[in-house]
Amino acid sequence: MNGETGRAGRVLGVLYLALCILAVLALLIHSVPEDRRRTARLALLRLSARATSGLARRAGVASMGRELATGHQDYATPYSLATWSARLAAAYKREAAR
Repeated sequence: MNGETGRAGRVLGVLYLALCILAVLALLIHSVPEDRRRTARLALLRLSARATSGLARRAGVASMGRELATGHQDYATPYSLATWSARLAAAYKREAAR
């Protein structure tokens, strides 16, 4: 067995393993009642929104500190995190209203 054949076999094995894992996850997800899946979605959205909000706040404080120390402005990361936090909060509100 040469190197290319062995590598292709490993890649194919990893692909099969990934597909099997996805199939098992799909079966597990569909075996959970809808109300529990919805509760889990709401909890995940709320937790994600809170986490990104906190990260945005800390990144903003760190960016302000760097700006005061060096004079260089870089608020791309805090802005991006705040945007994602707002999107997650809106998704939570939409899901909770359903």
